Amino acid sequence: MRVVSRLSLAACFVLLAGCTRRPPPAPVVVVTPPSTLALHAANQEFAAGDYVAATRDFERYLELTATGGERAHVLFHLGLIHSLPNTERQDWTKAASYLRNVVDEFPQSSYTPTAQLILSMRDQATQLSSEIAKLTAEGDQLRSEGARLRTEVTELQANAAQLRSTSSVLNDQIVKLKAEADLVALELDKRDQRIRQLNSQLERLIQSDLERRRP
Repeated sequence: MRVVSRLSLAACFVLLAGCTRRPPPAPVVVVTPPSTLALHAANQEFAAGDYVAATRDFERYLELTATGGERAHVLFHLGLIHSLPNTERQDWTKAASYLRNVVDEFPQSSYTPTAQLILSMRDQATQLSSEIAKLTAEGDQLRSEGARLRTEVTELQANAAQLRSTSSVLNDQIVKLKAEADLVALELDKRDQRIRQLNSQLERLIQSDLERRRP
């Protein structure tokens, strides 16, 4: 009887423990925000050189994150994408807009000095290109004038051969025109040297810009 009683008591304890046992907690599901997914995808695409997809996902992040977050990072990389040469995404107007947003919205960001440098170098390159175009146009005009003067000198020399009796007058004109032609040639040489110097500066500036923006 004692054995039976003890078994009954043990069975009661087992049933009681089964009734009071709590169910296991439900697993915690971590939901990644869409903005984080867009940023992660854009960074991977940028690193892989897929700038079309990276642009799409970076812009998606900006739509989802109106302020703060990683906007400085995203704006800077969009500026880089649109400033890269030899790509279908190159658009200096958009690049400048994104980079200026970095400077204006995030003056303390680590991206701001580089954004300012790229904008400054672009402005310098634009000024150099404008000066080169101006000097080239002036050089073309001087070449045209030099050609005209040489033609006139040739004609005068031919006339001088036929009109020996009036050679003194013609010779004076020839000397004067030669002097003018020499001055034009000298000025043209100076312009050509300046154009070569500016082209060299522009090439160094572009190379420096490419090295700084190379991913």
